[in-house]
Amino acid sequence: MSSEEVAELRSLVASHLTLYYDTHFNLLRWIQAMIYYKISARFAEIEYKLYNLGISCACAWEVDLIHKTDRDTHPLHKYWPITVAGVTESNSLVLVEQSGFIDYEGIHDHFCLTDIVKAKLHDAESVLARIMEIEKETGKQAYAILVIDSEGVPYSKKLVDLMLGPMNCRSEFMLQHYVELVE
Repeated sequence: MSSEEVAELRSLVASHLTLYYDTHFNLLRWIQAMIYYKISARFAEIEYKLYNLGISCACAWEVDLIHKTDRDTHPLHKYWPITVAGVTESNSLVLVEQSGFIDYEGIHDHFCLTDIVKAKLHDAESVLARIMEIEKETGKQAYAILVIDSEGVPYSKKLVDLMLGPMNCRSEFMLQHYVELVE
């Protein structure tokens, strides 16, 4: 991907970007995510998605600033830990989620999906902020590696239903908004 493509995309979507998100590597991620589209269709699709993301960024949740708040401000976070293990030599932030210690059923029984998305949005924005710091320091594109330790995850029909329903919806939402962030 060339700097010219990033510049062209930036000029096309400038009205949909906040200053915070307007970085070379953030725009490059969008180009990489749409690699299978022809170039003109790719930029049209990115513009559409960034327009929707721009609307999300302008919402009352203050997405641009959420990473600056303490993670523990949302009560869900104490039930859904995630550990930052460090940064690899290849510029990747390593995250570990120990799913066997997370009561997904209990979380979905006590929190509505909107609250779950809002809490996980905080995690995603915090990861993006760390990735952007790494990119600024190194001048190279960075990624997150998410290690999911599923030891101890019990099998239950309810958990399968959650994975096929609300948890899948949350994952799709995150993947649509944080393209090419997880390696």
